[in-house]
Order: sequence, then structure tokens, then C-alpha cells
Amino acid sequence: MKLEKKYYIFTAGLTILSILMAIANTAQPLIVEQFINQLGKSEQNVLFWAAIYFLSIIVILTVEMIRKLGEAKYVASLKDWFRVKVSNGILNRTAQQFAESAPQEYISLMNNEVPAVVEKYYVKIVNLIFQVLSILFTCTVLIKIYFPLAAISAGASILIAVTPFFFEKKMQQKTDKKFESLAQFNVKFSDVVFGHSEIRIQQIKKAIGNIVNLASHKSEKSEFAYEKVQAYSEIVMGFISFMGTFLIITLGGYQVHEGKLNVGSLFAAIQLSDQLIMPILGISTSLNSIISTRKVKAKLFTYASVEEKKSSADLGELQSISIEHMTLNFGDRYIFKNYTKCFEKNKKYLIIGQNGSGKSTLIHAIVNSLDTKAATLTGTIRMNGKKQEDVSDEDLFRNLTIVSQVPYMFSGTVKDNITLFGKEDVKNLSNYSMLVDDSFWKLIDDDRDISNESTHISNGEREKIALLRALMRQNSWLILDEATAALDKKSKQIFEKYILDRDDMTVLHISHNFQEEDAKMYDEIIVIGE
Repeated sequence: MKLEKKYYIFTAGLTILSILMAIANTAQPLIVEQFINQLGKSEQNVLFWAAIYFLSIIVILTVEMIRKLGEAKYVASLKDWFRVKVSNGILNRTAQQFAESAPQEYISLMNNEVPAVVEKYYVKIVNLIFQVLSILFTCTVLIKIYFPLAAISAGASILIAVTPFFFEKKMQQKTDKKFESLAQFNVKFSDVVFGHSEIRIQQIKKAIGNIVNLASHKSEKSEFAYEKVQAYSEIVMGFISFMGTFLIITLGGYQVHEGKLNVGSLFAAIQLSDQLIMPILGISTSLNSIISTRKVKAKLFTYASVEEKKSSADLGELQSISIEHMTLNFGDRYIFKNYTKCFEKNKKYLIIGQNGSGKSTLIHAIVNSLDTKAATLTGTIRMNGKKQEDVSDEDLFRNLTIVSQVPYMFSGTVKDNITLFGKEDVKNLSNYSMLVDDSFWKLIDDDRDISNESTHISNGEREKIALLRALMRQNSWLILDEATAALDKKSKQIFEKYILDRDDMTVLHISHNFQEEDAKMYDEIIVIGE
């Protein structure tokens, strides 16, 4: 994956502005040199060079303002590009790939790594270009004034440029630990946010607080360790820079004493040497930042480069899901051993079993969302005879919808959560009157945003939202994982009768709470765990 073309154009534009800025900065000491040399000689020339001096200030400020605004736009746009790319990459990850990191680590990726890469890598490259150009132009002018002064400046610059590479390995290690500790802090702190109610109920504020504080302290230590190494590197480079300036002043002063330099030239040389300090020190900071964030940049590109899985062959309309000799275990605990089963289109299946028997695990296996770090699966799962790994999510979920007992609520209105931000007309919900009564219509018409943490939406209302969003997709396969448990008895009975009476729908219903008369409505009852 590469940056978009516009960012290379941005960099070229900022480079041109950097050239103009470096020229203007370098020209100013020469203007001062002429001004000083004309003092006491020609009043007209003094006024001329004074006017040129003030004009140079206007030019410098104007170019710098344009450069700063351009850089700010570059930073904002590049952050946006990375956020979009990384977000799309995360969306394209398979269930197994997504499970490789905690959810909070993905949030940390957006909040920490993306800004760091933009500001400490790409922006520093632009800054480095400006700093190098400033040094080159300054040294060129110093050569014109007196070659040995330029040689001292060039030598100091070279020493400073290579210094960060002596700290490279340690900087990279400290950077990695810094971002790892930040990610771990986000994981621990998320318990405070998402588990706040349970913390209050269980009265474990002190215990959770201690855990979060410990994670924060570790993050602080990692941050300090990183800054300490960078400080050592910058101190070494600062010493080299100041020694270079001292040598320039000493040698220049001696040349004035010997009559080989005039006062104006010495003043210009000193001013130029002062101007060298900031770009030389800036090079050290820029190189340290670029070197230390290269690995983080590579990590971002890895996430951003994930492409959506494509089917090797078109699945078409889902006719069957077959499980062949599946063995599934979590360590020493076996959930299925050599299990074989075929689910056929338009049939109704009731899946029952004790808690922990593997009912939900069976569904996770079917839709390929098992956490493979914890589970081991052998055997074959096929859709229409095609192997599961050859079927994309797009093909599978175009035919199949799953509703869980704890459905996720997106940030948006209730209407958004039902239509999933689509353009479907909610008036069509009147077709599902068993779920939509007058009070629920009021909830739909409410334009207030809800979220997964909203407390004014009951569990029953959450389930209705999830069931309606599933029905509006009009998929031919519906999997219910305890999805009607929070409905009132009447709504539950009417809804289940509705889906079981439909000849065009395949239903896999996981339930531990069913009546004997309900079982007669299914084509097959599957008992898990026997």
C-alpha cells in the first residue's frame, strides 16, 4: 500500500516553500552585513538596506505562514487518510484476525499510533527537508564569507546527523514498549467505562482502581524511558552544535583581529551560525522521531492493507450447510467429537442443550467466527458443497442473518439501528406488528441517539430492534441465539409462530426455554452435549 498521489504533491509543495524559507532566512544575515558595512558611509545606502531588511521580514513571515498552513492541512488530511484506511482494514479482517487484538487496542491504534506516525514520521520528514536545506544554504553563504567557517559548520552537521543512529536500537525498543503500555492501559481503563455499573454493584472500585493505576504507572515509566533515551541523544547533538558555534565565533573573531574579515561579515557569520543551531538540533529530533516510528508505521500499513476476502466461487442461493466429522476443543475440553450434521434450506431446527454444552459454539463454527487462539477445530464445513474457507462473508451473510441474545446497538437513532443506516422505509415495519406496538413506534420516532451503553433501552426493546433489523434484510436463513429470551411471552409466541410458518425461511433456533407444544413446530430438534 502506498500514500495517495496528492500527499506526494503536498510534500513537493511544502519542499518548495521550505526552499523559499531557507533562502529568505539565509539572505537576512547578508542584508545585515551590507547594512552594517554602509554605516557611516552613505545614508542613502543605509536606508536602502534597511528597507530591504524590513522587506525580507515580510517575505519570511508570509512564506512561513503559508508553509505552516500547508503543513497543518497536510497533517489533518493525512490523519484522516490513515484513519479511513486503518478502519477499513479492521473491517476487512476475518473474525480470527480481529480476535488477535483486544478491542481497546484497536481504539489505541486510532488514538495513539495514527497521530504518532503522522506527526513523528511524515511531518518530521517534511521538517527534515527544511532543516537540511537551511543548513545547505547557510553553509553556502559561510563559504562565501570564509571557507573554514563553512567547514566547521558542515562537520558539526555531519556529526549530528549520524548521532541518532547510535541510539537507533534503543529508541526503537523504547518506542515499542511505549505504545504497548499505552494499549494495555486502554484495555484496563475500558473496564472502568464499560464495567462501571458492575463495579458499583460489586463494590470493587478499589481493586479496579489499583489495576488501572498500575497500568498507568507502567505506561508512565515506558513514556519516561523513551523520552530519556531521546533526551540523551539530543544532549549529545546539542553539545556538538554549540561547540561548532563556539569554534565559528572564535575563528571569525580571530580573522577580524587579523584584518581578514570585516565586522559586518563577522556579524553575518555569527548570525548564520546562530541560525544553524535550530535546524541542526531539529535534524536530531526529526531523525530520532523518524527512526523510532518506522516500526509503528509498518504496523499501521499492515492493518490498512487488509483486503476483504473474496469467494473463490459464487455461492449463489444458500441451499445447505453441512458439517463433516468436526472435532472442536478448547484445550482438554472437547465440545464436539467427530460431529456430522446437515442443515437444509427452508427447514426449521430447534437446538437445545445445557449451558456450556456448545450450542453457541456450533453457530460460531458455522459462520467461521471462532477464536482460533483458544479453540482447535478439525473437520470440514461446507456451504452448498463449497468449503467454508472458499466462501466470503459477503456471500454467506447475503443469505444468512444471526441475532444474538445481547445484540449490539450502534451510535445513532433507533431507526438507524433497525435500518442499519440504510434507506429502508420504517413504515414497512407495520408488517411485523408482533414486535412493533404503539410504545415501540414512539421509540422509533424518537430522534435521540442511543448507543450500546444506553440504559433507557430495555433488553426486550434491544431484542426487538435486532429482530426487526434481521427481518428487514429478508435473508432466507435466520439463526436465533437465545434471541427471544427477553421478549414478553405473547410477543415471543407470535414472533416464533411467524417465522416457523414461513415456507421460504430456514431457521436455526437456539433455546433453553421452550414448551413441548412449541417443539412440534420444528422439523428437527438437535440436542447438543449428549
